[in-house]
Amino acid sequence: MNALLIPAFAIVNHVRGGGGLFGSRIVALLQKIPGNGDLHAAPFVALMAWLAGVTAFGLPGWASCLLFALCWLAWSTPAWGFLQPLGRDQGPTNVRQPSWYEALFIRWSFGSPYLAYGYRTTLFLIPTAICFGWPWLILGPLQVAAYEIGWRLRQPGIPVGELITGALWGAFLVFHGAF
Repeated sequence: MNALLIPAFAIVNHVRGGGGLFGSRIVALLQKIPGNGDLHAAPFVALMAWLAGVTAFGLPGWASCLLFALCWLAWSTPAWGFLQPLGRDQGPTNVRQPSWYEALFIRWSFGSPYLAYGYRTTLFLIPTAICFGWPWLILGPLQVAAYEIGWRLRQPGIPVGELITGALWGAFLVFHGAF
């Protein structure tokens, strides 16, 4: 049963990101939902954490699941869209400017989009690592690899990167007891 959490998390993460691989009708439906996709996905993340049996700090299961969803929100909600292309030009539609911390990560990485994205993803995983184990920090560099794979398979590669990243979250959730 827990193995189903891997594709389920991949789908939730991709839908949170806009659901581009599910076709224009699904995307149009998702765009009609008011509010932030991260907040809509958080209850599903908490449910998946409950199904996986996460525990933290000796808290009851329901509290550990809520804590997991909050850690996921701490990772998913802050901006990262400027860094997702990993330095690739997306064309005239990419007029977005980096957030202040994305710009800081770019400076810290001497302009390397891979390092900058790795800094961003890993930094915002620190709450998850504190609550559920240090191996969660490994997810940061793996996410950079997921988006690179996405870009090599499809243009734009962000939807594939979202699916792979979600699958990684699901796999870490399934195997969290090993941490």
